[in-house]
Amino acid sequence: MHAPHDLSLDELARHIGGPCVSILVPIDRRHADDQRDHVQLKDLVASARSQLESAEASRIDDLLDGPEAVLRRPIIANQPGGLALFCAPGLYIELPTDWTVGPAAVVASCFAVASLLPPSRPAPCHVLVVGGKRVSLHRVDGSTWTPCAVADLPASIEDALGYERLERMSGAHAGGPAHAGSLSIIGHGRGAQDEDRKQRLTRYFHQVDAAVVAHLHLDPDAPLVAAGTGPAVSRYQSVTRHRHVVPAVVGSPDELSPPELRRQVEAVIQLAHSTSEDDLLARVGELLGTGRASIDLAELVHTAPTGQVAELLVGSTTPRWGRVGDHVEFVDQWAVDADDLLDRVICEAWRAGATVRAIGPGRLPNDAVLAALYRY
Repeated sequence: MHAPHDLSLDELARHIGGPCVSILVPIDRRHADDQRDHVQLKDLVASARSQLESAEASRIDDLLDGPEAVLRRPIIANQPGGLALFCAPGLYIELPTDWTVGPAAVVASCFAVASLLPPSRPAPCHVLVVGGKRVSLHRVDGSTWTPCAVADLPASIEDALGYERLERMSGAHAGGPAHAGSLSIIGHGRGAQDEDRKQRLTRYFHQVDAAVVAHLHLDPDAPLVAAGTGPAVSRYQSVTRHRHVVPAVVGSPDELSPPELRRQVEAVIQLAHSTSEDDLLARVGELLGTGRASIDLAELVHTAPTGQVAELLVGSTTPRWGRVGDHVEFVDQWAVDADDLLDRVICEAWRAGATVRAIGPGRLPNDAVLAALYRY
C-alpha cells in the first residue's frame, strides 16, 4: 500500500506523468456516527475507476490502493471541511482541509489543484507592537500570533534610552523619570519640550528598527504592520528602513488588553488585504484589451506555460473540459482525451512562476473563471 505523502501544493502543481487521479470529498462532522462520508467516497472511487478503465489505464488497483484504504477506516477524517486524495504512478497524497471541497473525481494529465486553493485571506505578515512600556514583534497568520525572538530589540523606551536628563538652553530643566514613550520635561517652552519628545522617540525607534530589520532581512518585502498610537506609528514610519510598512493606529498598546489589540490589528490586516485584491481586480479591468491582461481561458491555455503570467486570479474551481491542440476545443463533460483546462492553466502558470490567488466567484469581469495579469 502507498504511504500518504505530506502535502506540497508545489509538488502537486509541478507533477507530470499521468494518469493523475484527484478525489475530493466534503466531510460533514455534524453526524459523526453515520456513513454518508463513506458512501460518497465509495461513489467517487467508483467514478475514478470507471474513468481509468475508459482511458485503458494500467494497474488501476495499485493507483486506487490509497483511497480504498481510506474507505476501510471507521472515520474518514476527524475535522470538518474536506478530504483530498491524489494518486499517480508512484505517488499518493492525502490532504484534509478546513474548507469545503468537492465532491469530485477527476482523471486527467494533471492534478485538480484548483480546489486546494484556500479561500482568499491575508498572507502571513509581521506585526510590530510599538508602545512606550513594551515593544514586541509577532508573526501573524490568520488569528494565530507567534512571538518572535528578536536579538537586541529593546523591551521599552526606558530599556533603550534609560532615564535621560537633558539640559536645555531654553530654560527647561529635567523633571522626573520619563514614562510611556515621552520625556518628562518641566520648562518654559512647549516647543522645546515637544522637540525633545520627538528626538527621544526618534532615537528609540532607530534602535527598534535596527533590530527588526535585522530579524526580517531574509524577507525584506514582507508586510510589517506597525501598531500603536498615531504619533508613535508615524514616527516609526519616518525612521524605518523596512520597505513595506502598514500603519495600524489602534491606540496605546500599554492600555489595550491583548484580545482588543489583536482584534483591532487583524481588522487593519483584513482591510489592507481587501484593498490589495480590489487593486488587482481594478488593474485587470483597466488592462483588458491592451494585451497586458486576459480572461480568455483558451488564450490562457497557451500563455500559462510561457512565464508571461505574473498574477493568476481564480474565480471558480468547477472543471472546464477541453482538448488542446493548435486550437482549444471545449467539451461539456469529461472525456478520455479531454483535460480540465482550469487546472491545466493553474498548474502550468504555477510551474512558470505565477502568483496564484483564489478570488472567489462573481468577482472577475464578465463572471470569468480565471483572469491573468501579464508580465509583458
